[in-house]
Amino acid sequence: MLNLPTALPTALIAQVSRLLGDRDGDHADGRFLFLRGAMDFSARIAGVALVLVWTLILVRLLGPEDYGRYVYVLSITFFVSLVGGLGLPTVSSYYVARYRRTARRTRLRAFLLLATGVTIVGPLLGTVAIWLWVTLAGGTAFQPFDLAAVLAFSVGAALVQLYTLTNRALERTTVAAYGEQVLQRVLAFACIGVPVYLGVTATPNLALYGNVIGALGAAAVMATAAFRRVGRGAITTVAARRCVSLSPRWMRRAVTMMVTPVFFLVLSETDILMLGAFATPAAVGIYHVARRISGFMTFFYTAVVAVGLHRFVGAHMEQDVARLRTLVRGMGLLGLIPAVGLWLVFLLFGPWLLGIFGPEMAAGYTVLMIIATTFLLEMAMGPATELLMMTGHERPVSRINMVFAVVNVGLNAALVPPFGMEGAAVASALAILPWKVTLMVVAWRTLGVATVAFPLPASWTQPAASRP
Repeated sequence: MLNLPTALPTALIAQVSRLLGDRDGDHADGRFLFLRGAMDFSARIAGVALVLVWTLILVRLLGPEDYGRYVYVLSITFFVSLVGGLGLPTVSSYYVARYRRTARRTRLRAFLLLATGVTIVGPLLGTVAIWLWVTLAGGTAFQPFDLAAVLAFSVGAALVQLYTLTNRALERTTVAAYGEQVLQRVLAFACIGVPVYLGVTATPNLALYGNVIGALGAAAVMATAAFRRVGRGAITTVAARRCVSLSPRWMRRAVTMMVTPVFFLVLSETDILMLGAFATPAAVGIYHVARRISGFMTFFYTAVVAVGLHRFVGAHMEQDVARLRTLVRGMGLLGLIPAVGLWLVFLLFGPWLLGIFGPEMAAGYTVLMIIATTFLLEMAMGPATELLMMTGHERPVSRINMVFAVVNVGLNAALVPPFGMEGAAVASALAILPWKVTLMVVAWRTLGVATVAFPLPASWTQPAASRP
């Protein structure tokens, strides 16, 4: 006789375990995206809570001026770490998913070793070059900071990106999410919290050391998890030669795909860099807090796209256009619905939310709403970039990104000096929205996939060439 009290929990556990496993062969993409997206979202919620507390504490301890200096150096270092990795962290999503799917573990291990080496050496060299250039030019941006801290953070930030994307492609999304979003923030809290508790005066340099410990610690944990997933095994001489011959191909694709994350960084950091050059450190701090709060809107969208990114590869390899449409629509809707609710919260309670960080932060309300509206409209147009990148269309994406990166820099240069924070927010919006429309049109014409999150007439979901 069936024991229902025992059988039901067992069946439920089996079903959840099956859904959380590798579903590439079963096309249950909606449930996969929802469950994995919810797990990633929980990590991001915890992470953003830690970031907001971290931001609140630093603003209170350092004041707007020193906090602005700290944010300015972080922006420079992030940019150097991304460019120094030569795109290998980004391309890891493609090659790790591909080699895992085809069971080529030797190539996978070789690729990860190459990517790790380049991701360490590149940011080190780039940071030294930027440090020397700024110092010799008489700049003061790096004066409150130790060179060792800046170097270590550039490497740690690059490694976190590499092994976050690697673990996601290996279906270890929980490790990736909690390593990136939670672990490095907890370690950073410990690094700055203990000295302050013992009576050490908080400085921008101490805050940067907190980021260093957090990034390097999280990267070490995620790297260990990735190599354990890949498994051990010796690389034979023949396999080593084959991997060496593949290295130029890996690097070419990596450099091509690097344009997209560099473009995103240009979109997200040009405003900070321009404000640092043409405005006061306090304006940088206020703008950064407003942007940090508005970033809440993108978290579930980013989580869903991140956990489903490698599935674009599988659907494209199978030439399953219907599955691509399902994935895109699911990602768009799951990300857009929470974003609308948060936009309304910002509209009604934005000044109060900003005031938590200090009375001077309420001046960023207009900036908050401009950035939040930009995010909302961009998410409504769906994951066009990710779809094109994961289906072999990285070259047109790179060209489009380069054009709009230049547009973004030009708009910021034109609008930041006369209009300050509001000019920076408007400049970013005027670059982001036309860029996303362009990519959406390219995805529709090349793949027959309309990436918008809301329903469209059936005739609009086919490329122009296939219409009667």
